[in-house]
Amino acid sequence: MTLDKLRREVEAYNRRVAHASECRAWSDFVIDCRNKYGVVPWHNKAAGIEPSQDFVDYWLAVTNGKNHEYDATTGDRT
Repeated sequence: MTLDKLRREVEAYNRRVAHASECRAWSDFVIDCRNKYGVVPWHNKAAGIEPSQDFVDYWLAVTNGKNHEYDATTGDRT
Protein backbone atom coordinates (compact mmCIF):
# COMPACT_ATOMS: atom_id res chain seq x y z
CA MET A 1 0.00 0.00 0.00
CA THR A 2 1.30 3.43 -0.86
CA LEU A 3 1.17 6.41 1.44
CA ASP A 4 -1.34 7.99 -0.94
CA LYS A 5 -3.73 5.02 -0.65
CA LEU A 6 -3.37 5.00 3.12
CA ARG A 7 -4.11 8.73 3.15
CA ARG A 8 -7.38 8.08 1.36
CA GLU A 9 -8.37 5.56 4.04
CA VAL A 10 -7.53 7.95 6.89
CA GLU A 11 -9.24 10.81 5.05
CA ALA A 12 -12.44 8.76 4.68
CA TYR A 13 -12.31 7.96 8.40
CA ASN A 14 -11.86 11.65 9.19
CA ARG A 15 -14.94 12.52 7.11
CA ARG A 16 -16.97 9.88 8.96
CA VAL A 17 -16.04 11.02 12.46
CA ALA A 18 -15.29 14.74 12.18
CA HIS A 19 -17.89 15.75 9.57
CA ALA A 20 -17.04 19.47 9.21
CA SER A 21 -13.54 19.58 10.65
CA GLU A 22 -10.43 17.50 11.29
CA CYS A 23 -10.17 14.88 13.99
CA ARG A 24 -7.08 14.40 16.11
CA ALA A 25 -6.27 11.12 14.34
CA TRP A 26 -6.03 12.94 10.99
CA SER A 27 -3.75 15.61 12.46
CA ASP A 28 -1.55 12.95 14.05
CA PHE A 29 -1.43 10.99 10.79
CA VAL A 30 -0.20 14.05 8.90
CA ILE A 31 2.47 14.70 11.53
CA ASP A 32 3.48 11.03 11.53
CA CYS A 33 3.87 11.05 7.72
CA ARG A 34 6.01 14.16 7.83
CA ASN A 35 8.19 12.81 10.66
CA LYS A 36 8.68 9.31 9.22
CA TYR A 37 8.65 9.94 5.48
CA GLY A 38 9.44 13.64 5.10
CA VAL A 39 6.27 14.40 3.19
CA VAL A 40 2.68 15.40 3.87
CA PRO A 41 0.38 12.59 2.73
CA TRP A 42 -1.34 14.57 -0.05
CA HIS A 43 1.95 15.49 -1.76
CA ASN A 44 2.58 13.95 -5.19
CA LYS A 45 5.56 12.05 -3.78
CA ALA A 46 3.20 10.09 -1.48
CA ALA A 47 2.07 7.98 -4.46
CA GLY A 48 5.56 6.49 -4.70
CA ILE A 49 6.18 5.91 -1.00
CA GLU A 50 5.49 2.50 0.48
CA PRO A 51 5.30 2.91 4.25
CA SER A 52 6.33 0.14 6.62
CA GLN A 53 3.75 -2.53 7.34
CA ASP A 54 3.69 -1.49 11.00
CA PHE A 55 2.83 2.07 9.96
CA VAL A 56 0.04 0.84 7.66
CA ASP A 57 -1.33 -1.57 10.25
CA TYR A 58 -1.35 1.11 12.95
CA TRP A 59 -3.28 3.65 10.89
CA LEU A 60 -5.68 1.10 9.39
CA ALA A 61 -6.48 -0.01 12.94
CA VAL A 62 -7.40 3.59 13.68
CA THR A 63 -9.71 3.74 10.66
CA ASN A 64 -11.33 0.44 11.68
CA GLY A 65 -11.90 1.54 15.28
CA LYS A 66 -9.46 -1.07 16.61
CA ASN A 67 -6.71 1.21 17.88
CA HIS A 68 -7.00 1.86 21.61
CA GLU A 69 -5.24 5.24 21.32
CA TYR A 70 -8.11 6.86 19.40
CA ASP A 71 -11.84 6.95 20.03
CA ALA A 72 -13.52 5.06 17.16
CA THR A 73 -16.47 7.47 16.94
CA THR A 74 -14.71 10.83 17.24
CA GLY A 75 -11.08 10.30 16.22
CA ASP A 76 -9.95 11.95 19.46
CA ARG A 77 -7.15 10.54 21.57
CA THR A 78 -8.37 8.36 24.41
